Amino acid sequence: MQVKVFSVNYFAENTYVLYDDTGEAVIIDCGCAYPTETALLECFLKEQQLQVVRHLGTHYHADHLLGAGYLFRKHKLSPEMHKGDAILPTIEEQARILGLMLREEVPMPQWTVQGGDIITFGHTTLRVLEIPGHSPGSVGYYCEAAGQIYVGDALFCGSIGRTDLWHGNYDQLIHSIQEVLFALPGDTVVYPGHGPTTTIQYEQTNNPYI
Repeated sequence: MQVKVFSVNYFAENTYVLYDDTGEAVIIDCGCAYPTETALLECFLKEQQLQVVRHLGTHYHADHLLGAGYLFRKHKLSPEMHKGDAILPTIEEQARILGLMLREEVPMPQWTVQGGDIITFGHTTLRVLEIPGHSPGSVGYYCEAAGQIYVGDALFCGSIGRTDLWHGNYDQLIHSIQEVLFALPGDTVVYPGHGPTTTIQYEQTNNPYI
C-alpha cells in the first residue's frame, strides 16, 4: 500500500490517499477547501490512474470534511463515519460557529463505520479501531500489513487532540490512546489529522500529555 498526503485548508489538515497496485484507492478525511486543492488532488488521482472507491472519515469535524462536497460531486462518494458523531452539529452549523466558509454543500455521512469493521480495497485491508475522546465517534483506520494507523485528531506527534469541542471527553481520549493505540506494535507509524507522522513507540516514550 502507498500513501499520499495533502496538507490542506486553513487548518493544515492532512488529507490522505491510500492506494495499491490494483489502482483502487480510498481517501481519508478529505479537507480540501479551495479549488486549487481539489485540482491538485484530482490531478494526482488522474496521474496515478486511481479509482477512488470510498471516502472514510475519522471524525465529524468541519476541517476534515471541507472537501466532502467535491468528492460527492466528482466521485459520487459520501463520507463513511461512526454513528457516535451523529449527535454533533452539522458541518454547516460548525462552519457558522467557527466562521468558516463552505464552497460546496457537504453531504450527510453514512453512519455505518463500527469498531472491528474490516474495510478492503484492492489488495489492502484496514481495520477500524474506536478511539473516542476528541469526538464521541472518533475512529482510527489500521493497516496491520503496512504497520500504519490513521488516527484523525486523537494523537499527534508530541501532543493529543483537543477535547473542548462538541462532546469531547479528556478522560475518554486518554483511555483510547493508552488502551487502544498504545496496544499496537511500537513501530506502527501514526498518521495524524494535522502535522507530521510519528510512531507508537515514540509517543509512549516522549509524549508529555500521556
